[in-house]
Amino acid sequence: MKFRTTAILASFLAALAAYFYLYEFRPASKEKEAKKIFDFDPHKVETVTFLKGREKITCQREENDWIIVMPLKTKADSQLMQETVSSLAEARLTKVIEESPSDLAPFGLKRVKVLRITFTIKDEEKTQSLLLGDELPLNKFYVYAKKGDEGRVFSIYAGLRSKLDKSLFDLRDKTLFALIPEMVKTLEIRRKGEAIICEKRSGKDWWITHPIKTRADREKIEIILNAIKNAEIREFVQDAPHDLSPYGLSRPQIKILLKEEKAERTKILEIGDTKGEMVYARRREPHNVFLIKKSILEGLPYEAGHIRDLHPLVFDNKAIEKVELDSPAHQIVLLRRNGEEWEMVEPIQAKADKWKGIFWNLEDLIIKEFLSPSEDLSAYGFDRPKIRLTLWEKDIPHTLLVSEKKSSEGYLFAKSSHQDAPFLIDPKGIQNLLKTPFDFRDLHLISFDSRKITKLELKYPDKTILCQKKGTHWRITKPIKAVAEGIKIWDILFALEDLQFSKITAPEEKDLSFYGLKDPRLKITLWDEKGTTIGPLAVGKREAEEAIYLKVSSDESIYEAKPDFLGKIPDDVSDLVYKR
Repeated sequence: MKFRTTAILASFLAALAAYFYLYEFRPASKEKEAKKIFDFDPHKVETVTFLKGREKITCQREENDWIIVMPLKTKADSQLMQETVSSLAEARLTKVIEESPSDLAPFGLKRVKVLRITFTIKDEEKTQSLLLGDELPLNKFYVYAKKGDEGRVFSIYAGLRSKLDKSLFDLRDKTLFALIPEMVKTLEIRRKGEAIICEKRSGKDWWITHPIKTRADREKIEIILNAIKNAEIREFVQDAPHDLSPYGLSRPQIKILLKEEKAERTKILEIGDTKGEMVYARRREPHNVFLIKKSILEGLPYEAGHIRDLHPLVFDNKAIEKVELDSPAHQIVLLRRNGEEWEMVEPIQAKADKWKGIFWNLEDLIIKEFLSPSEDLSAYGFDRPKIRLTLWEKDIPHTLLVSEKKSSEGYLFAKSSHQDAPFLIDPKGIQNLLKTPFDFRDLHLISFDSRKITKLELKYPDKTILCQKKGTHWRITKPIKAVAEGIKIWDILFALEDLQFSKITAPEEKDLSFYGLKDPRLKITLWDEKGTTIGPLAVGKREAEEAIYLKVSSDESIYEAKPDFLGKIPDDVSDLVYKR
């Protein structure tokens, strides 16, 4: 009994080995390495037909796009079709299985549902095709294949079959619209007879034009447009239906109308009833019903207020050239110089370096509540505002008025040139606008680039130390000649760059001896590589006072600073000499 079983198994294994030798491992007589099956330019393919059983789909190229012409005429997924013809052009056989088999059935190439891909090339009369059959036994990484005009059967990678085995749904274009959000100029959302109409004006600014006229939140509009652009059709339900009522589309719950710049027609999307996590929808062109994800409804506003811009002012801070800030306590005017530098021109002339934070605060300021419009400025206290701020973006003024009056919740009444109605804001959001001119000005007395300094003089009442740079090295030239310790020179320059005054002691020059500046404790002068003099900066100090006094020759004012600056400046030349 055991002998008989062993014999049967041995016969079966021998047959299986013969099969594998015949169809799997037998070396090809001519082709031992993978080679391309076809030789054509994928960009010249004009038609592709997918035939599988009774299902026949034909796609045709129209310039750079593809359309399906059978079994219905509609737009194809052009990117997928381009990938398909590229896959055909790059298809390679891995092994010739049999040169001229008498029967194709063992390879799965004679089945009713065998996959046949047929295509035509521009200016060529001959039609080419590829048949794809079963997977190789015990090796699912390869499938049998046959070129239409050849008798031999060969193997190819199974991955190619999955790339070519496409259904009608796979091949159809599933985008809602060929939409470029940046090119959309009007957006209209109709819901239960009520319409919200938005219009893009100069640049990227969006405005609500109905049912109210006010600025729209640009980010929310962009979210809506991108959601429509990225939405995909999940299922085609019916093409050119006669009755839309089963889908809730005879009277759609939502209608979205989009008009792009230079476009002749308006894109229309109608949304009907829900089906689980999907909703029925249709476009006016083409006239078909399909399902899309219900999540597309999440960003659509129910009323205009949901997409109203809640920023009092909207501006490009990089384009602001002038700032005017008026309050009962002060009037400040700042001008942008040379791109990033700011200068205060009123009430004093000085560099300003603390204004950028104001821009950031204004960009983050959010309206708490809109109020009823009133022609009477005194109703909300705008006839005598606490703050009047005007930002000049080139020749365009952006104005914000903040009243002294508060609501019962403690919010301030405010009004801006960007909103059609007054509103409430949090007092914390405008604290930076209540600063004095001193708060905005640059507290550095001298400004320079340390890398460009070539000469440094430290003048004390009893001696003068002079250092000069040659190339990258510093030398002491007075009162002795010696190589200087470069790092210590840099420490002096960095200390000067960081030096800031804490207050203006005397706006106009008075008795210099009172501040120790008639015969200063130290006078520092710098020269740059062009020979321009920077300073001199005089440093004085009164006995028993925890402060030093500073004066620059070009400025009449006397300033006060912390005394630790003197500790950073050596008073003996020996401290600067390079020690080997």
